[in-house]
Amino acid sequence: MILDYQKSSLPNDANYIFLSARWSEDSVEYLSDFHNWLGDNAKKVIFFDRTAEYSDTADVAMLLAKQNKKIIPEVANKFLSKYRNVKLDSLNQKLNLVVKNLGWPIVDRLSLGCNSYGDQCDFFSSDGLSYYSDYG
Repeated sequence: MILDYQKSSLPNDANYIFLSARWSEDSVEYLSDFHNWLGDNAKKVIFFDRTAEYSDTADVAMLLAKQNKKIIPEVANKFLSKYRNVKLDSLNQKLNLVVKNLGWPIVDRLSLGCNSYGDQCDFFSSDGLSYYSDYG
C-alpha cells in the first residue's frame, strides 16, 4: 500500500482521506508516525474508530434463530447487546485522544449504532436486515 500511495496522485487530488480499519491496541502508537508520513495530506483525514463487535456471533445467530422464526429487531438488538465486546470501548477512548491530538476529526461509529448507555446497539434494521456483513 505504501508504495502505491507514494506513486499515486490520488491522495494529492483527493478532497478527503477516510481512515477506517479494524484498529488494534498496537495501531494506536503508529498513528502519529502515519500522520507525519502523510505530510500536507494529513489535513484531509477523517478518522473512523472501531464499531460495535460481538463475541461468539455464530452462537448468537443460532440462539436468535431458535428464539425468533422471524427476527424482531428490537428483541434481537437487546439480546445481542449482552454479547457486545465492551473492551473496544477503551480502545476507542485511546484512539479518540490520539486522533484529536493529531487534529483529525473522528467519527465515533459506536455512537452511530448504539444508545448513549451502550447497552443496546442496532444489529438489525427495522426490516430485520443485518447492518453487519463481515461476521461468520
